[in-house]
Amino acid sequence: MTKQMTKDLDRRIDDVSTGDTPTHDRSGTTELFAGARDTEPEDLATVTFGEYEPARRALVPVLAFSGIAIAAMQTLTVPIIADPPRLLNATASDSAWVVTSTLLAGTVAAAVLGKLGDMYGRRKLFLIALGLMVAGSLISGFNSDLVPMIIGRAVQGVALGAIPLGIGIIWEQVPPDRRSTAIAVMSGSIGVGGALAIPIAALVA
Repeated sequence: MTKQMTKDLDRRIDDVSTGDTPTHDRSGTTELFAGARDTEPEDLATVTFGEYEPARRALVPVLAFSGIAIAAMQTLTVPIIADPPRLLNATASDSAWVVTSTLLAGTVAAAVLGKLGDMYGRRKLFLIALGLMVAGSLISGFNSDLVPMIIGRAVQGVALGAIPLGIGIIWEQVPPDRRSTAIAVMSGSIGVGGALAIPIAALVA
């Protein structure tokens, strides 16, 4: 069998050196490279995203609005930071945890939810984060004691993990030519939410 393989190899080398390459091999190679030229990355992106273009146009605004709501919820307590000791009948050092718990939970959740999103799906974890924000708002809104308020604010802080999840969803779903703009809009929603929350909280207070 080894001798036969050696003979076949020698025959192929002789064909190449003499220019007697079989015509079907040449045509097959030509067709292969022609097919490769027809599938450029830009064409693949067009085919992949073109069928769902109407639905994907609403994706970035929805994610950006969610980012604004999350950022606003985290910033609402900043203008009234001097009032929790009076409202919650607690000391100033204890009341500071109303703000600290949110930031601490958000810092941890941004890393943990991002990893869980890679494992179990970013959309599912994004919806869970939004649900936790609503749950934390209800806990904080219907309690006037220090401990439930801190717990509610910590649960709200977990929603900050939805920001990197939203950026990951954009990276997966948005075409490459629009991806950078969409990510910039999602990232900028954090600043917009914070800027809106401060005057709103000051007006309510």
